[in-house]
Amino acid sequence: MSKENNITQYYRSLRMSSLEVAGFIFGIIGVYLTLKEQVWCFPIGIINVTLSLFLFWNQKLFADAFQQFIYIILLSYGWYKWVHKSNSNDKTFIQHIPIKLFLKATVLTILFSIALGLYLANYTEASLPWIDSFATGFSFLAQWMIARKYLENWLIWIPVNITYILVYWYKDLPLYLILFAVYMCLAILGYNQWKKVLETNKS
Repeated sequence: MSKENNITQYYRSLRMSSLEVAGFIFGIIGVYLTLKEQVWCFPIGIINVTLSLFLFWNQKLFADAFQQFIYIILLSYGWYKWVHKSNSNDKTFIQHIPIKLFLKATVLTILFSIALGLYLANYTEASLPWIDSFATGFSFLAQWMIARKYLENWLIWIPVNITYILVYWYKDLPLYLILFAVYMCLAILGYNQWKKVLETNKS
C-alpha cells in the first residue's frame, strides 16, 4: 500500500473514531435525560443519531443507518409530544401500553423487519442484514413507545441493546459496544424509575 493511501486511511479512521467518541458522549447524555424525563433528551438524541448515521453508513450497517434517519423523525415527534404535555401542565403521564395496541404494534414491527431484511439481504451489501433489520424494527417500536411514555419501552430496549452489543463486537466498534452496554443498564434503571413514578401517581 502506498504512503498516500496509508495517510488517507489514517485520516479516514481518525474521522470515524471522532464520530464514535462524539456519538458515545451524546448517546449517554440522551438516555440519561430520558430516564430523568427531561425534554432535552430529544435534541441531544437528534445530535447522537445524526453522528451515528454517518458512522454506520461507513460500516455498511445500512439498516442501522436507516434507523438513525427514522430516529430523527421519531425524536422530533417525541419532542413535540413531551413539550405539548408540559405546556398543558400534564407532566405525569407515564402509562402502560394497552395489550391490544402492543400486539398490533408488535405484529407490524415483525412484518416491517422481515421486509427490511429481505431488501437488505437481496439488494444491498449490508452486513448482518437479518439481525440488523429485526433490531432496527424493535428499536423503532421502543422509540415510538418512549414518545408516548409507555413504561414498557424499557423492556423492549433491553434485548435490543443486547443484540447491538453483539453486533458492535462483531463489527469492532468498541465504544459503541460499551455505549450499548451502558444503554442496557440505563434501560433497567429507567424501567424501575418510571415504574415508581407510575405507581406514585396512581396512589
